[in-house]
Amino acid sequence: MSGQQPIGAAAEGGAGEPREEERHNLALAKDGAKVVAANIEARKPGAVLDADGDTFLRNECRADKWLLLELSQVARVDTVRLAQFELYSSRVRDLKVLGRQSHPRADGSDYAKGLNASSWQPLGRFTAANVKGVQAFSIASPAWVKFLQLRFVTHYGNEPVCAINELSVFGKSAVEDLEDRLALEGDAESGGTGGGANDVQRLAAAAAETGLNAADAAAAAAARGQRARARHGGNVYDALIAEIKALKLAQKAAPRALRDLRADFEAAVSGLSSELADLRRKVAAAAEAAAVAAADAAEAAAAAAGRVLLWNFAERACSWEYFCRDIE
Repeated sequence: MSGQQPIGAAAEGGAGEPREEERHNLALAKDGAKVVAANIEARKPGAVLDADGDTFLRNECRADKWLLLELSQVARVDTVRLAQFELYSSRVRDLKVLGRQSHPRADGSDYAKGLNASSWQPLGRFTAANVKGVQAFSIASPAWVKFLQLRFVTHYGNEPVCAINELSVFGKSAVEDLEDRLALEGDAESGGTGGGANDVQRLAAAAAETGLNAADAAAAAAARGQRARARHGGNVYDALIAEIKALKLAQKAAPRALRDLRADFEAAVSGLSSELADLRRKVAAAAEAAAVAAADAAEAAAAAAGRVLLWNFAERACSWEYFCRDIE
């Protein structure tokens, strides 16, 4: 793959293949793609993912220039496109593209030290033309990746700044790959009469009808396809449609179960609150009764003490005959 040349505009999209403009760009920030890391000299590396030709990644040409990208989804990447529009900028000459499915953090928190880790799969080394504009590079052996590493090895020109306006990545998503596999399998089963393509359309329509996320439908269908084939007597397409609808029903049932669980929880909390209020009222009543009883007891004790005091005074006063006589 060393020294591969860029694909010219006339070569983009062969017969029966979608042009790049019609394909989904896996390196768009608005779809979830992001720059994981870049060399320390890089300025505004996220600009390569914003699809805005007026913004750009600015780098020092003398630096060791690299980018780690996280794509919007796992895909079988087959094309990388590079856009360079800046006039006073040196342009990329040689670049290397590597890919992987696991996060680069698995090789350590220092991304620069992990650039040469064995977990990175080489996808190609390419030589760009010394022209302003957009160039696409075709990967000879497409691979399933989630993360890309781009190494900008050499450059054209003597300008101190190396600028890149946009990076685009194209490939097949899981659902697109599944549809292609089903189409091939259907053609084989139908003797090449085109029945497989109709079945693929039925599968896609079923996914759209249920509102199921296409990637989830593909993953579920691929995992259960072989088992479904046995259950449905070899009619894998009807089986996959049934699996997709069943999965959607399960998705719809989950929120209902959550709502029921929340309602039960709220009812339990309400009952507990009522019981707590009753307990508080009982405690308050008991406290009030205890206070009344204490007051009555204090009043009785005070009365008894008064009588004792009066009696003691009377005994002492009996020495006065007239007083004792009056008391008697």
